[in-house]
Amino acid sequence: MGAAAQFNVTVRGKGGHAAMPHTTVDPVVAGAAVVTALQVCELHCNGLHSSYSLPCHCCIGRHATCAASLASSSMPHACLLKPGFAHVYS
Repeated sequence: MGAAAQFNVTVRGKGGHAAMPHTTVDPVVAGAAVVTALQVCELHCNGLHSSYSLPCHCCIGRHATCAASLASSSMPHACLLKPGFAHVYS
């Protein structure tokens, strides 16, 4: 049996002006770390790294978009990763 689900992830940071990046927390960098971690999890679940393989049959799909601020002189307050797909097999 198998199942699939779609999900969105919102990563919140602290926005601000690009001239003062030390006062901000960039959610795009954190969102990139989330996508990387999900891809590593997928590799481990599928047994491609035997030392880390988990006792499950799962596949976490890719995120299609990362939406944040379009302004070039500001750090966004949030980053929306969508859509994400998770597939689980038993």
